[in-house]
Amino acid sequence: MLSAIRNYFSSPLLSFYADKIHIASIKRLHLKRFQSQYLIGILLFNILLFLQYSAAVEDDASIPHKNDTSEIQTHTNTPSFTSSTFSYADVYTLVLNLNIAGNIKIVAIDSEEEKKDTISVALEKLIIDQDPSVTDSYLQNITISGVKEDGILKINAQLPANSSTSSLENVSESKIETHLQLNYAIKTPPDISIQLNVNKGNVFVHHVRGKIEINAETGDIHLDETSGNYQIETQKGRIHGKILFTPGENRIKTNDGSINLTILDELAAQVDLTAKDGAIQLHLPENYSADIELDSEKQHYIVNVPSEIADNKGTINEGGPLLKLTATDTISILRNPWSKNRNADTEKTLPQEVTKNRSEIIIPSTAYPPTIDGNLTEKAWFNAEKLSTFRNPQGSDVAENLTDVHLMWDTDHLYIGGRIYLKTYKIPRVSQTQQDSPIWVDDCIEILIDMNPETEAYAHLVLNPIGGLFDQRVREEGYPNFRFAPDDVKRLQIDDSTDKFKSDSTWDSNARIATKIYATYWSFEIAYPLNDGESNTKNQCLLNVHRKAIGSSGKSKDFDKTLIREFSYWIPMYDDEFPWWPHWKEGMGLLKLVKGQPTVSGSLDVTAHYEVKDIKIIDNLKIPTSEMKKFSPFSPGDSITNEQISWMLTELEYYDEFKDAQIEILVSDSESPGSSPKTETSTSSVSDITHTESNQEITDEKLVTDLSGTVPLKVTLQIKVTENPLDYAERILIRENKSFPSLFIREWFDLTVGYIAEAEIKLKQQMIADFYVNRGYLFAEVNYEFEDDILQINVNEGYLDEIRFTGNRRIPETELNLAIGIDKESVFYETLAETSINKMADKLSKNNEHFKSILDWNVQREGGKNILLIEIEEQPSFKPGWYPIVGFNRIHGFVLGAGGNLSTDFTGDEQVFATLSGGFASRILNYSFGIEKSFFNRNPLAIGLGFFKLSDISNNAFRDFPVEPNLTAAAYGIDSADYYQRDGQQYWMAQSIGNFSMLRAEITMENHSNLSKSTDWSYYERNRIKRGNARIDKGRMNTITIGYTIDTRDEKSKVRRPQFLGSNLIPWPNDRTKRGWRGNIGIDIAGKFIGGDFKYNLYRFDLVRYTPIYRQHHFNIRVSGHVADAPLPSQRLLYLGGAATLRGYDYNSFAGDKRILVNVEYRFQVETEISTNPDVILGTALYTFMDTGQVWWHDENPISEFAFNELKTSAGVGISFFLSPPDGLQPLTTAFEFAVPINIDESLRTTKLIWRLERMF
Repeated sequence: MLSAIRNYFSSPLLSFYADKIHIASIKRLHLKRFQSQYLIGILLFNILLFLQYSAAVEDDASIPHKNDTSEIQTHTNTPSFTSSTFSYADVYTLVLNLNIAGNIKIVAIDSEEEKKDTISVALEKLIIDQDPSVTDSYLQNITISGVKEDGILKINAQLPANSSTSSLENVSESKIETHLQLNYAIKTPPDISIQLNVNKGNVFVHHVRGKIEINAETGDIHLDETSGNYQIETQKGRIHGKILFTPGENRIKTNDGSINLTILDELAAQVDLTAKDGAIQLHLPENYSADIELDSEKQHYIVNVPSEIADNKGTINEGGPLLKLTATDTISILRNPWSKNRNADTEKTLPQEVTKNRSEIIIPSTAYPPTIDGNLTEKAWFNAEKLSTFRNPQGSDVAENLTDVHLMWDTDHLYIGGRIYLKTYKIPRVSQTQQDSPIWVDDCIEILIDMNPETEAYAHLVLNPIGGLFDQRVREEGYPNFRFAPDDVKRLQIDDSTDKFKSDSTWDSNARIATKIYATYWSFEIAYPLNDGESNTKNQCLLNVHRKAIGSSGKSKDFDKTLIREFSYWIPMYDDEFPWWPHWKEGMGLLKLVKGQPTVSGSLDVTAHYEVKDIKIIDNLKIPTSEMKKFSPFSPGDSITNEQISWMLTELEYYDEFKDAQIEILVSDSESPGSSPKTETSTSSVSDITHTESNQEITDEKLVTDLSGTVPLKVTLQIKVTENPLDYAERILIRENKSFPSLFIREWFDLTVGYIAEAEIKLKQQMIADFYVNRGYLFAEVNYEFEDDILQINVNEGYLDEIRFTGNRRIPETELNLAIGIDKESVFYETLAETSINKMADKLSKNNEHFKSILDWNVQREGGKNILLIEIEEQPSFKPGWYPIVGFNRIHGFVLGAGGNLSTDFTGDEQVFATLSGGFASRILNYSFGIEKSFFNRNPLAIGLGFFKLSDISNNAFRDFPVEPNLTAAAYGIDSADYYQRDGQQYWMAQSIGNFSMLRAEITMENHSNLSKSTDWSYYERNRIKRGNARIDKGRMNTITIGYTIDTRDEKSKVRRPQFLGSNLIPWPNDRTKRGWRGNIGIDIAGKFIGGDFKYNLYRFDLVRYTPIYRQHHFNIRVSGHVADAPLPSQRLLYLGGAATLRGYDYNSFAGDKRILVNVEYRFQVETEISTNPDVILGTALYTFMDTGQVWWHDENPISEFAFNELKTSAGVGISFFLSPPDGLQPLTTAFEFAVPINIDESLRTTKLIWRLERMF
């Protein structure tokens, strides 16, 4: 490290500018909890200087120095690039060893336009951790070498010639590993073997055909449609991709990660896959044949290919080469990949191959298009095809929440209808009402439908119980998009090599949809256009249906309802990792759309046909017969069969109005063929039918035997019902609903007039209440009542009864209530609470010194009261703070010390300040101590006293930075400042006025004395005699200072100096400031009635304005003036010149007792937020500036003797880089400025380079 610093500071360029560069310095910082991180660089630098200084302190000039004439090396994060090409002739194997951090990407040349007789290598060189040994010039001198021998091309990176090692393959890890990253991008003809050794980085191989050997320590390995034998092992990382085998043995292993591979070809080979601490997911072609051995520590296996397996051993497709899979977690062997289709380098998928090997189902056409109203009890649905039972995502078990889906079609639409069953005490979650809102967060059904299987695109529809619809056109399948993931699922980062999911949610399916809500299920109907832009003429399409059962228990009345989730599929996804992600086109089922009706199954002995003569209703106690007949899907005159009667009975039991239903078929004897009319009636009873998947039989065998004629018998259907508890609503009124209109609530929750079952209205009432809560109305309650045939739904959207604060011992509740400002007479909702609590935290942070943060907040209901609970964190009563003091100058040598403050509130609000530091060469001990007491909370009045012994700079210049280890003094011994000693005591009173200003009065009584040089040491130029320290006017100085400071800047800095005891508003510059004012006006009265050796009045003002112009463009100006009415002592003279006042002029070029200074700046500034904890800001600023000013002695009149041509003026440009820590701390800044004086002879103008460590103003 020392040699690195020596190399940096010994550059001739810095030596040339050493006497012209004013380096903005660093001295002391008060950083609170971030101080150790913030100052670590400064501390390390000074400790290194101290170590060198200590070795030489006895004899400063005795150590010779050898000048280093090497070129200046600057750090950069800008990558450097190098490329090279090699002949492909007689190359069969490519070898690359990368023992430092870096990624390798090898892509086989596919395009005919690219040269296929060369291997091109591009090398990206990056600095990942700055070090003087790794710089721009160093990067630029790293080249690519290639050695060809016996058919092997060995590629490596060649280090610069003056490096201690010539090749990165042999470089010492401790020397270079943490500073350099190399990324290889290699293009090669596809027929080549590769051998890679990688330390830290990812590997991507595309379309290579040959043996692939990869050994990696840390990093993912992605194989993209490669073909060959594989010997791959990574110690930590994921192995994934799409591959093909050639004959031979293959071994793929990760010691800490998972394997996810798709085999693209049916050519099998011997394979050994091992995934320690991970899972294996393997996708195989349908006809892939292998002997198989499985070993999962968790004994979790999913096999969805034709196989015979016993005791984890067996065969796939009657056996073949050994396929051995070993994993810690799940082992999955699945059929078909979910990634994108193979591209032109593999065989193009034929249209007929798209639809083979899928689950197939015949979908009949219908002559009676259903009414899309959510009601599936229409005769059109009788012939619809029902999908098989839904299963869990792994396919291992039937879903707990049942789902029935039926399909049929006509010339214009595919009709999809379904019943979504709810478990007992389950309230389906609903929150979304708008088109294309995130419906998937609710209880929902997701439909994936592809009307043209020969294209990649397909439609995705999501529907919730209240008719909310999301539809999108999926263009490309890919890795799961976490936008669609449940809230508690961890969002994973994916690299550029992973296929990304691409879709268009602005697309409109033009589907007609409707839903209805019942006591134990909700139903839906969809009319999906056959011509959706992707249609074909083959009357076949692909489909899968996914159910997200999301809801809560209806038992709990608290706010801690547990959200229940279950995912199920018609065709399972066989995916443990992302069970919520349905997008796997290869797993969709095939729908064949056929015209006509399907053949009747043999569930009934005889299919008899009847003509409905009449429908009779009996045992209906509340619902009138005229209304009852509306429940029947058939009407007099319809022709029906036994199957339709059985189906009708099942449909009747889906209605909430009925507890039980029976159907009797009444046939008059006169209707029998060849018989004379009879009044006697023959009956056939269909017993009570519950919801099952099998059809029920009509049990009267005699009737069936008699009904053998060709003319349908006319029958009367007699429906006997047992009603559930019912109420009647002639009108529906919804009251006290302020946030959602009654019309919408009626429509969303299917509230219609007529007879309604108690269980149904109870569920809808719970769903409405849950809907309000899900939309943020946390205290919402809903109840209902029937009165005079009016259903009245009463909505209480929720009002706050009490705000309860905890943790506030010193902040009174009255102040907290005023700060939060929630109106208890208004509806309470979550967004209101969040906004109010954030505003409260902001107000308290500004107005109450005891407040620290809001730890947490929640709601609860207690004793019938709605309570908002807010947990307050207060500042500790006993709060210490410290900051280091480090520095170097020719007066004291190396300076080391510390400062601190102790804040308490035992008697209100008091603070104790102290600093202690010492010079190793001067052996002078400096110190300061003060105590301050504050009164009042809103506008504090502080009174304090202190005493001190400090070394100060002999001028009234603008100090650049609050702490000052003088870099030029320590490095080169160049120190332009002069110093003197002052010791005494100070008394002050400071009145804060609002949040932005302060009035301060202080009395200081101190003695001024000279200081002498005590060391000639510097890191460089050690044998150089350093200049002495200028003498001052010694004596006793007593002063009264009165000043008013204002600071309205949007970004400020929190700093503290030992020179300023107690409360003081110190407006130090901050690089992030964009708007506002800062200013100071005051008077220093020395001597006169308070005694002392010096007598003068010094009037001063300083005003700065920051003005945003447009976006990143800003205009800033500073005007400063000082006027003394008598000669000032030499240590208090006013100076101009240097980086703090007039850039372009030498340091302190002009001196006087009166001074005027104007600085103007135009600034273009860009900031980027870096996500850390807490976040920090990285910024860059480009600016141009002009400085002008003049000084006069006390006996000169600035007004009468003022002349513009006498003004000292300079101009220049600058660039600044800064990193702004959180909590208002001083930004870490480095800036470079070029300035030139204007109003001097052109021959004398010299451009000066200024390196500063903070903003000028």
